[in-house]
Amino acid sequence: MGSEIKYSFYLQNDGYLIVAEKCASGEIYCIAPSFLSPAFPVRWGTLILPKDKDDPFVVQPPIGYEEIIAVFSQEEPQLDWLPKREDEPLELQTEHLASLLNHVNKNNCQLMRYKYLITA
Repeated sequence: MGSEIKYSFYLQNDGYLIVAEKCASGEIYCIAPSFLSPAFPVRWGTLILPKDKDDPFVVQPPIGYEEIIAVFSQEEPQLDWLPKREDEPLELQTEHLASLLNHVNKNNCQLMRYKYLITA
């Protein structure tokens, strides 16, 4: 607890990156796009979240598994619920996740999933 976390993504092309974080509590948030990430479209190269290097994510209770799911596409997502670059991360509901899955299924997207354990 109290450790700092930053997420790093290496992008081979410019495009659109959506990042969802599933917390150990079970809540799922869209952290990119949001005020934590660069604006759409993102540039190729290494992308670090949060974008403010002086304000990293801090590990907090509860203990358990967390997951990061990243969706990258070169086509702009047509998801009207996506946060704007100045918005807080959005807590995702079932309908958000269903439309994101539909976007992945209908477009040429790259997916990445990472699961890790939060311990005391």
